Amino acid sequence: MKVIILLLSLFLLTITLPVSAIGGHVAIEYDLMSETAMTEVDLHKNIDDLKIGLQMNTYLIQLSLKDGWMPAGVPESQFYRGYLDYKWTDNITFTLSNQCRHFFSQSHISHWNDTSSITVGAKYEF
Repeated sequence: MKVIILLLSLFLLTITLPVSAIGGHVAIEYDLMSETAMTEVDLHKNIDDLKIGLQMNTYLIQLSLKDGWMPAGVPESQFYRGYLDYKWTDNITFTLSNQCRHFFSQSHISHWNDTSSITVGAKYEF
């Protein structure tokens, strides 16, 4: 019985392991004129022609170096986005996304200005 369970577990691991791979990126962009920055974290999973992902952007004001070497900033707002991309052909992709932007108190923008939306889109690559 233990051998059957072990073989079944190995079989399930073998067929699901390539599907469980997650990709993504971490990025930062600094504006030299306004001395602000935007950080981005994106995680996604590809399943055949579908790409399912979550994205978070943080807008930083008063960016500086803490202790002279560690980048630090005051977060103004955060932008969250969940998305589903469907690659219909090699050149055409359809997107469905749900997104919101939340303002923090240090931005001096009221939380009543927070926004959210659901969008659909199409992209043609050439």
